[in-house]
Amino acid sequence: MKVIRFHQHGGPEVLVYEDAPEPQLAPGEVLVRIRASALIRIDVWGRRGRPGLTIPMPHIPGSDAAGEIVSSAGVEVSPGRIKVPAQNLVSYKQDIVREIDRLTNRRGVDVVIEHVGQATWARSVASLARVGRLSPVARSRAPAPQLIYDRFSPGSSRFPDPMGSKGELMRAARFFFAGQLDPVIDRTFPLADAAPAPRHLEEGKPFGKVVLEV
Repeated sequence: MKVIRFHQHGGPEVLVYEDAPEPQLAPGEVLVRIRASALIRIDVWGRRGRPGLTIPMPHIPGSDAAGEIVSSAGVEVSPGRIKVPAQNLVSYKQDIVREIDRLTNRRGVDVVIEHVGQATWARSVASLARVGRLSPVARSRAPAPQLIYDRFSPGSSRFPDPMGSKGELMRAARFFFAGQLDPVIDRTFPLADAAPAPRHLEEGKPFGKVVLEV
């Protein structure tokens, strides 16, 4: 099969498009034919390398893929379609706090899922309603600065949650499989020419998913 993988840590230039053996199924596993794979920050961190993190080489990145099941080993499975929501979108290039004020009639939002870090931290806090909640999730950029608590509205609070539980994922999946959500795709790239895709992601340009098409 054709893959994108790296044999050493580094920038996007270490990604190589090449042949690799097809995976052999163990009991309880399924084989999925990948049709598209979205890039996320975990892929960037893994490729660059992080202190204390050991990755067997060569390594095929990617943990956010879509495709169809082609075979299984002792498992009953059924395919499903997954989509991502889009409603009242605000670009990071806009004045986020002003837009939130406009959309909520200056009330603020009840919950902010903070997925970036330092670059958007202050704006996320300023967007909260009086008893809003800020939940940092898998910060994508530099660590968030020490929070100045007087930036919170009285009664606001933080609830850090690294990824969520499997139960929460399965509850959200009901909407995915029902086809009630639509994807937000920023840009697609062919798998055979993957290097520009992580550059695009690391430059902070995307608004939506960056996808490699297989």
